[in-house]
Amino acid sequence: MGTPRPGLDSHHLVHIFPLQVMENSKKKSSSEAKTETQDASKAPIWDNQLHRVKAAMWKYDQKGKTRYTIALYRSYKDDDSGKWNNVHYFDPQDLPDIRTLIDEADRKVNQLAELV
Repeated sequence: MGTPRPGLDSHHLVHIFPLQVMENSKKKSSSEAKTETQDASKAPIWDNQLHRVKAAMWKYDQKGKTRYTIALYRSYKDDDSGKWNNVHYFDPQDLPDIRTLIDEADRKVNQLAELV
C-alpha cells in the first residue's frame, strides 16, 4: 500500500455508491410505475463533471436525520452499439479528477450541514 493521498481519506468518502440503471422488460403494475416515477424525479442536489469522471449527490431524510449519498462514475460510448454506459471503475488518469470531485462533494456536505 502506498502513502495516503490528500483528498481520499475516510473523512472525504461520505458514502460512495454505484449509480445503477436497470432495465426491466416485464410489465409493471401501476403502483410500481408510480413509485419508480417518484424515485426518478429525485434529481441530485449537486453534480459536477471533470473530464471523464462525474459525481452526483442526493439528499435523503431518514428517521428524522439527513443523509447524503455521493455517486462517482464515468461514461463511455460503446463502439458497437453506440450506447452510452456508466461504469464504476477508473483508470489511473482519472484519479486527480476523482480527488477534486470528492473534495468538492465534501465541501458541499459541510456547507449543507452548516445550514441545519
